[in-house]
Amino acid sequence: MGTVFRDADCFIKWFSGLSVLRIFWARSFRGVEVLDQDPLTLKIRWSRSRDGREALFMICVKDDAAACMRKLYRLCPGKEGCVGILATSMELEKVFFDRWSKVFLYSVQGSFLEPNREVAIEVYEPGYIGGDVLQHIKEIQRASWGFFTPPPPGDYVVVASLNNTPVASAYYNPSSSNIDYGIHVSKRYWRRRIGTRLLTEVASIAYSNGYTWLTVVRVLRINPSQADRRAIAFYRANNPVSELNIYRIRS
Repeated sequence: MGTVFRDADCFIKWFSGLSVLRIFWARSFRGVEVLDQDPLTLKIRWSRSRDGREALFMICVKDDAAACMRKLYRLCPGKEGCVGILATSMELEKVFFDRWSKVFLYSVQGSFLEPNREVAIEVYEPGYIGGDVLQHIKEIQRASWGFFTPPPPGDYVVVASLNNTPVASAYYNPSSSNIDYGIHVSKRYWRRRIGTRLLTEVASIAYSNGYTWLTVVRVLRINPSQADRRAIAFYRANNPVSELNIYRIRS
């Protein structure tokens, strides 16, 4: 498991940058407190939340998930306003959680699959994206997962084109070294290693920003859809250093 999941300062920096995602375990917060180092346990105070005023976030690296869950229940025993979040390499039975996501951690010099070398790559630095490029990204995302999410203001935007046609895109967040909202390839261009090419290009951007690693987060349905399974297969095939499950534990 990488340093980002072992070192409190590194984790908090990564976690802070992920707040732009606004997902169940990573969104705007007003305070974070380290409660324990082994396993790394943090108290997160949300800026606003319908689910609870605070969360206890436990990163279970060395201990088994059952031991971590018992400790989490002791610290946050279903009391009003407290939500338990568990990060573990193990996959839990569905009875134990009501929200689920995966984090894939890559080395920037990792052993990715052989990428498509025929596509042309354009990298746009934060704040330097025009309306025409945004329209291309909108079309790509809608052809990839059915809807469009604009790039966060501080993200790099990477676009891959084939025969002068934009076919894939990704956002890189230099605050978290995360690929925000994942990698998107228009459906008709799947299975051509274009997504892998984007992954390798983003790894180069991460390296130029001083990182040795990068992450991508995938929020899953409790019963993963075909799209979820396809995304997981792609990210796994590109040889991540580690894969972490993040759960919201049922109270």
